[in-house]
Amino acid sequence: MHQAGGKTFKTFPFWAKGAFRGTAWFDKNNMLRGVNSTMFNPVYGDIPVRTVYSGHKILNGVKFPTRIKDSSAGFPTLDVTINLVKVNVAAKITAPKGLRRDGGRVAMEKAADSVWHVRGGSHHSVAIEMQDHVSMVEAPLGDGRTKAVLREVRKTIPGKSIQTVLNTHLHFDHSGGLRAAATEGILIASFRDNVKFFKTAYDDKNSIKPDAYATSGKRAKFIAVSDKHVFTDGAVRWKCTVWSAMSTISGSICHLLAERQDPERRRCLWWGRPLQDTREESERFHRQFVGVLRC
Repeated sequence: MHQAGGKTFKTFPFWAKGAFRGTAWFDKNNMLRGVNSTMFNPVYGDIPVRTVYSGHKILNGVKFPTRIKDSSAGFPTLDVTINLVKVNVAAKITAPKGLRRDGGRVAMEKAADSVWHVRGGSHHSVAIEMQDHVSMVEAPLGDGRTKAVLREVRKTIPGKSIQTVLNTHLHFDHSGGLRAAATEGILIASFRDNVKFFKTAYDDKNSIKPDAYATSGKRAKFIAVSDKHVFTDGAVRWKCTVWSAMSTISGSICHLLAERQDPERRRCLWWGRPLQDTREESERFHRQFVGVLRC
């Protein structure tokens, strides 16, 4: 039995291995009123999802809810009002190209000296070759994509370990592969408030679809970035600049602008062209950088 709003509902458990566990609850007239489920999420691991159906009416001969509300981890994700129902409408739904390919295509494009734009698929990364190691920007989507990217970066830049991955912002499509990176001992750099969130999220259970991080027994290590942070090995350095873009559960989304510094000419290089280290130039470049990473 399920209790909600002072009422008691009948329940029915159901599940799909590797996808979710759910409990549907029905009123005394056997109308579906809600579903409480636990699903896999590439950042949280197990994430609670709640769907509530209300305002049932006869629409086109079918009794159907006129309001559907979803929440994930306690935060609202969907609120739909329905005023029309069509029965048995023919539908041809085609899965997006590449959806079923684990990791997708990975293509390394040299953007400047020691800088590679890691393309392919829907989300991109950047690899920066330092004197004795490699730094990266973005580990997106999930285990499949990030593992494929790491393999290709190591093939392109052999003999140097990948030490750091910079997360530009908290959106799950851009942070879903960080757990896979942490499993391989790669440091995760992100805005300080995001680090607090990741530490809490990574401590949650991951029983629905245990990923590499959940089964490794390792703990993620973080670099908490504030307004500016310089990554250097003494010979090559690059800098990230942080500013707030919009409100999120952690307080702000922080886009980090990566710049490759040429120590001899004392000016910044990115995509093979000079940049002046000014706020105006940073704002202009940020728009291009976001486009490259498909934010």
